[in-house]
Amino acid sequence: MGFTKYIAGDIIGVGSYAKVKIAYAEKFKQSVALKIVDQNKAPVSFLKKFLPRELNVLSKIHHPNIIQFYECFSHGAKIVMVMELAKYGDLLELIKVEKRLGPNKANLIFKQIADGVEYLHFNKIVHRDLKCENILLAENLIVKIGDFGFSRFFDEDDMLHTACGSLAYSSPELLRGYLYAGPPCDIWSMGVILFTAVCGIMPFKENNLRSLVAKQESKSWDFPESRVLGEELTMLIEGMLEPDTDTRLSIQEVQESEWL
Repeated sequence: MGFTKYIAGDIIGVGSYAKVKIAYAEKFKQSVALKIVDQNKAPVSFLKKFLPRELNVLSKIHHPNIIQFYECFSHGAKIVMVMELAKYGDLLELIKVEKRLGPNKANLIFKQIADGVEYLHFNKIVHRDLKCENILLAENLIVKIGDFGFSRFFDEDDMLHTACGSLAYSSPELLRGYLYAGPPCDIWSMGVILFTAVCGIMPFKENNLRSLVAKQESKSWDFPESRVLGEELTMLIEGMLEPDTDTRLSIQEVQESEWL
């Protein structure tokens, strides 16, 4: 299997050592996304640790709200991952266009995010890089969670140590650099996503790590005065942006919240 089976089109994403192209797959009779990793540019830690984890996770999951992985092959120094194509951009792009999402649209999108994360956690998978840019959108606002580069399987009592993900979406326990449990980190990131979606701004915009953690732990964030979110939505966001992991909502509690 190689590029001869694909008709490559436009580049739709570029990273430090990977790019994503739209392509038509003769095998699947549909358009797909090709994530092309350049092994000459990628760090050894990525090639030896994170990429195998990502492929292992993607090969074992199948859910309507998670990007479907089809296959992987090598092409010279390139590793090509073939995945489902979400044609309608990502959540961050939608928020930029609409400024902020109304409660009905936010509920529709967030319910699908929660369904996808519940599936992952039930199958002992933690994502560790949930953010608006990784919430991809298909037709009719169907959510497709993508980018599993920091994902991994975990056991019930596993404590993780890798600092990963995006600063603005990362939980305080992860940013402290100590051992942490995986699922609560995903819940925190979901709280940041929902806050950003309904408020049009992020709850934490501090770039200094120490200052950011201090604000997270002291709950130094406020809903914009212009946004009246209602008690049920406010309680859900506050429950996810809880710095104490013992009282932070679980994915089951998120699913059972009144707002959802």
